[in-house]
Amino acid sequence: MSPTNRNRSRKVPYQKLVTRFAEQVNLLEARGLIIRDHAKAEFYLAQLNYYRVAAYCLPFENDHATHHFKANTHFNDVLNFYVILAYLMNTICGENHWKNRAIWQ
Repeated sequence: MSPTNRNRSRKVPYQKLVTRFAEQVNLLEARGLIIRDHAKAEFYLAQLNYYRVAAYCLPFENDHATHHFKANTHFNDVLNFYVILAYLMNTICGENHWKNRAIWQ
């Protein structure tokens, strides 16, 4: 076995703790995101995954290092950005490449 393959076989224990959806909403709010409907935000975080939503937050961040949002940024702004890009991707590709369909309901 080569040294490269030996390094791949070593498993590193996962260090991050589980964060509940309500805690994720609170974290986004603490970073300056305006969330008017916590239940709706929790629903979409459950459907889409925090890290996917976080990727669509990037254009709305004031500072990427701290993940603080620009003033007056709402959760719906981020969600609408996701929906628009999903629609464009579906239109361009001609099929649904997005595994989560909660946004279409």
